[in-house]
Amino acid sequence: GKQVHLTFDDGPNLKTTPKIVAALEKQKVSGTFLVSTHELEHKSKKDLAAKAKLMQRMLKNGFSIGSHGHDHNAYDLRYTSGGKLLSKGYNNGEKRSQIKKSVDLLNKFTNGGFKKQKHKVIRFPYGRGVSPSDFELRQMRRDGRYIKDGTYAQKLDYYREHSPAMQAASDFGLSHLGWSHDSHDSTSAGVPANKNNYIDSALESLCAGRKKTKIALFHDVRPVNSTPSKYSTASRPMTVMEEIIEKAKCMKVQFVSLDQLLEKKLGLGEYVPSYTAKKHIRDIATVLHKPAKIDPLDILKNYQICATGKVYKSEERSCFSKYAGKSFDHCQGESSFCIDGQWITNRSVRNLICNNIIDSESGVELARNVIGKGCHSASKKSEASIPGKVSCYCQYKDNSEDLVWKCYDVSSPHKSKQL
Repeated sequence: GKQVHLTFDDGPNLKTTPKIVAALEKQKVSGTFLVSTHELEHKSKKDLAAKAKLMQRMLKNGFSIGSHGHDHNAYDLRYTSGGKLLSKGYNNGEKRSQIKKSVDLLNKFTNGGFKKQKHKVIRFPYGRGVSPSDFELRQMRRDGRYIKDGTYAQKLDYYREHSPAMQAASDFGLSHLGWSHDSHDSTSAGVPANKNNYIDSALESLCAGRKKTKIALFHDVRPVNSTPSKYSTASRPMTVMEEIIEKAKCMKVQFVSLDQLLEKKLGLGEYVPSYTAKKHIRDIATVLHKPAKIDPLDILKNYQICATGKVYKSEERSCFSKYAGKSFDHCQGESSFCIDGQWITNRSVRNLICNNIIDSESGVELARNVIGKGCHSASKKSEASIPGKVSCYCQYKDNSEDLVWKCYDVSSPHKSKQL
C-alpha cells in the first residue's frame, strides 16, 4: 500500500542512464533525475549531443529533471558522525555561482524545458543544504552561524529559514527535494555481484514502516541498477531496476510522479519550498485570512495571487489564449495577462483589472485600442480611455526618447495615479 516516487542522482551517464530510463518507460513509471551538471561539460560533442537528446526525451515522456548542483559541493558544511570535518562546502558567492551554472546548463541541454516545468527542484549533495545533522548544527552554532539553540527540530527549522545554500537555490526559484528511502546503491551492497541481496533489501525497505509515501533515492550512474536481472533473457531483457519495480508492483506499491507526490503530506525536510514560494504562500494566507497552521501544498495547488493582491481559486485560473492556442493561469508572467481569451500585454491594464477598476471587457478594449496600436505622438490621449475610471496618454518613457502608452487611474476625483 505504499506510494513511491523514484529519484536518481548524479547522472546522466550514457552507459547506465538510458537503461534506467528505458526500464521506467517500459514499466510506465515516472521519476525525477537530479543532474550533476559537471557531467554536461568537457566531454566530446557526440557525448554532449547524446546527453541533450536523452534529457529532452525524459521531459517529453513525463519525467522530471532537477539540479544536483554542479560540482557536488554546493552546501554549507559536512561532518562525519564521528566529528571529522569532510568539507566546509562553498562560500556564499560560490554557492550562487554553482547553482546558476547548473540551472543554465540544464536549460541549455533541455532546450529551455527545465524552466518550463511546473516544479523546479534541487537536491543538495548529501541533503546538506537543508538537512544537516545535529552535530553539524551544533558546529554552526559554535561558529556563530544562523543557528539558535533548542531541540534538533527547532534548530533545523531555524536553519532552513536562514541557510545560505537554500537562499541561493531560492534566488533561482528552486525548491529542495529530499528522500525518505535510501537504496544504498552507492555502498558495497550496491555492486553487481550483490544484486540479489540488493534487490531484496530495496524491496524490504520500500515496504517497511507506517509511512505511506516515500521518496526513494537511487543513483542512475551506479552499475547495479542497470545490470541485467537474473530474469533477463534475450527475448525479454530486464535490468535490476526493472525487477525492483515489477516486484514492488506485485507487493501493491504504487509509483507516483513528482506532481502526484507533492499532493501528499510529506515528512520533515522531504520537500522544502523555495523562499519565494514561502512568501507566495504567506501572502495568499493573509489575503484569505487562513490560520497560521496552513497546508502549504494546498495553498499552492488551489490558489494564485496577483501582484496587486487579488487571489484566484484554482477553478478560476484557467484562461484560453487564442494566440498561444492553449490555456494559461491568471497572473502568469511579469507583463502578460490572459483574460477572456485575450493576452493583455501591458501591466497597467492588468493592474486595472486586478484592482477591479475596470471590468475584463473594458480591459480587452483598452489593450486592443491602445497597446495594439502604435504610439507616435506625445500627449495624444487614447480613444479607449474610460471616463471616470482610466485615461491613457502617449508619453516619453522615463529618461529616453521612446514613446509608450501610460495609463492613469482617474477614479478618484482628487488626484490621478499612474498605473
